[in-house]
Amino acid sequence: MNRIFQIAAIVASVIVAMLLMRGSEAAPEPEPKETTASVDMLQFVDDKVASQECVKDVRCWSSVSKLQMFAAGAPIEHDALAVRIECYKQFLQSVWEQAAEGQTEPISSDRLIAILGQKFPESKPPWSEFSFSIDQQQMVLNELIQDYSDTIESWRIIQSWLLGKLGSDGKLDVSVPYSDAALEAFQKFLVGFDIALLRHARDVAVRQKKSVVDSEAMRTAFVEADPTAEFQVGK
Repeated sequence: MNRIFQIAAIVASVIVAMLLMRGSEAAPEPEPKETTASVDMLQFVDDKVASQECVKDVRCWSSVSKLQMFAAGAPIEHDALAVRIECYKQFLQSVWEQAAEGQTEPISSDRLIAILGQKFPESKPPWSEFSFSIDQQQMVLNELIQDYSDTIESWRIIQSWLLGKLGSDGKLDVSVPYSDAALEAFQKFLVGFDIALLRHARDVAVRQKKSVVDSEAMRTAFVEADPTAEFQVGK
């Protein structure tokens, strides 16, 4: 009798397995999510932020703020940091508009580097030297680049620009995206550029006879660094 029950149980198991297999065959596979290069661009940056937070010596916000003040060589007012982000979003928009002009394919790293080279002819990869005025000594930034690279600040700058381009439908309003390689190149540029920008903001503050970098000094630093971009904040 026990053997009959065992056989019955095996048969029942086989029947259930067959029904489950038929059910899975009949169920339609989920449609692949609609993705565009623009959506992938934001996801790429999000993934970079997440992965760097996991494996890098990423500093907390207060530590990053102290590192920025150390790079500048002067205290930075909270309002100036807010102006910095808004100016960066407009700076990245200006770079993208130049890089995307006449393009139908994703913007390559070579094209991006060429655009950045036009804006800053005195600098080139690995972006460790900058000069924002004719009479200004060129800033060599090697001693800070590694420390600043260990933060996610440069990726956050790109992320802030992209989030500002999201439409009401949740999609990016970016007709021509950057390639992954271009985003990597832009991030490396921003590490050195941001240090140089902060130092220049300190110089502007000193010129304006201020002991701290305020929003006016920060905006002026951006304007002098890239006169071709239009900065509409901090006036």
